[in-house]
Amino acid sequence: MGLLVCVLVASVVYLAPATHAQPTTHHVSPSDLRGQPQEHRHFVPTRGHVTVPSLYTALNFFGDGGSVVTGTVLRRDTPLLVQDKPWEPRLDNAYPNIDYDAGSKRFQLWYGCCLSSPGQGRPNCDKQVLLYANSTDGLTWEKPNLGLFNLSKLSWLRKDVARYGTQNNVLLNGGGIGVFRDHQEQDPSRRFKASGVGCFSKGGFEDCTKGGTATSADGLTFTNKQDVKFNHPQRYDCHTNVFFDQKVGRYVMTTRTYLDPKPGRCIGVTTGASDGAFGGWNLTVDTVETGSDDYQLYSQVTFPFHDVYLGIVMVYEPKPGFVRCKLTWSRDLKTWAWATRGGLEGDAFIPPGATGSFDAFVCFAAVDPVLLPGETAYRVYYMGGNGPHSGTRNTSMGLATVPLDRFAGVRLTNPLAGSTTTIPAARVVVIDAVLVVSADVGPGGSLRVGVEGLPGLEPGDATPIVGPTNTTRSEIRFANGHTFASQVGNTVDLQFVATGPVTLYTFGFQKESSSRRA
Repeated sequence: MGLLVCVLVASVVYLAPATHAQPTTHHVSPSDLRGQPQEHRHFVPTRGHVTVPSLYTALNFFGDGGSVVTGTVLRRDTPLLVQDKPWEPRLDNAYPNIDYDAGSKRFQLWYGCCLSSPGQGRPNCDKQVLLYANSTDGLTWEKPNLGLFNLSKLSWLRKDVARYGTQNNVLLNGGGIGVFRDHQEQDPSRRFKASGVGCFSKGGFEDCTKGGTATSADGLTFTNKQDVKFNHPQRYDCHTNVFFDQKVGRYVMTTRTYLDPKPGRCIGVTTGASDGAFGGWNLTVDTVETGSDDYQLYSQVTFPFHDVYLGIVMVYEPKPGFVRCKLTWSRDLKTWAWATRGGLEGDAFIPPGATGSFDAFVCFAAVDPVLLPGETAYRVYYMGGNGPHSGTRNTSMGLATVPLDRFAGVRLTNPLAGSTTTIPAARVVVIDAVLVVSADVGPGGSLRVGVEGLPGLEPGDATPIVGPTNTTRSEIRFANGHTFASQVGNTVDLQFVATGPVTLYTFGFQKESSSRRA
């Protein structure tokens, strides 16, 4: 079943028709791809902790007409963090939030817990709290005794847990809370932002909201609680998460909408004030993705990736109790398409563990993927569950990795060796001298890139990338040492000529190295 896109704008409702399993996935044919150059859509989005060169994605330019495929995602077999404290009877979905600070080289984690659970992973999430952990390497985690939240103040809590008082890593009462470090914030007292249901005060018992936002200087004590009551059908009963979108100069919030009676849980997106302030939210939340009774869209972590947006969607299958992490993409945050094979009912992006493993049943991805300086793969943290969603289960934090630039790409050609496809030109602005691409070229395949009619820089002048090879941000070299140095600032139409099995992920321009100039 395909991804049914439902966009709500004021009182106008547009329902895109349901299609086959993966609405944007079919093999490229000349009739699909030939035509006018694909328009340049470019910005450099970031939450601040992922710093990458300005690159363009194959998704943005060719995702509508080609076979969208995901990169190879690897998962670590053993968890990084487990529910091992007396005040962690059931982490449940945990709704994790990860921050890496390059200055201090420190990781931070905010995660939820169902404190009202009777223990050993048994269901009951009536009372939830937000917890904190940190790490120097993102692999070994510490749960510090923060001395902030007094468990003994909870009259309903089991005495064997309440006796720990403030010796715990709990921050506040609340659930479904998203937390992120806001690198574009100029006021250090508001460096961290939170959204969701919680009590945003020192100690975590006062200034409570049934849904809203708050700020913090250190990510431990939150203040400045602001109630945000969205219009129906928005609901706060999932992971609410926010980022600042440099493309439009506004904050973007991903939350839940609920369409009753069917399909129930949906993904909703809204934006903040037009002047870029943290607030002034559009109270009408756009429902941008829906599923079905058997495959419900539980929540989504949304993040900018080069010139598009990606969403790791938690797809809930009620009958077996699975929650699978799958991948979607969008150009504008309104129209989304599946990147993972098979779409709504298809493959998981983060592969689940085998029966009996810590993540065999459930996956909830963290805000956000992290790319560390010097590493060649993104870290995607997630909470895995070893039992069905609504049954008894323990929750542990896992780690998956995605190769650099390879969240998703487009298969440019028929995989048969010897078949050649000329892709319509990608119209882009040259920002530096050297053209680079990230692509997988299979046996018998090759890829040339250039600009038709530009002497010395035409596709025929380029040294082809010949398979089998997986190349990442590799320079396209031209005859006689030509580069795009003279074209910096100009708009050009890049032409891709692919033979045999070729999958393109990203392309763009980077500075000419000193060794190359020499």
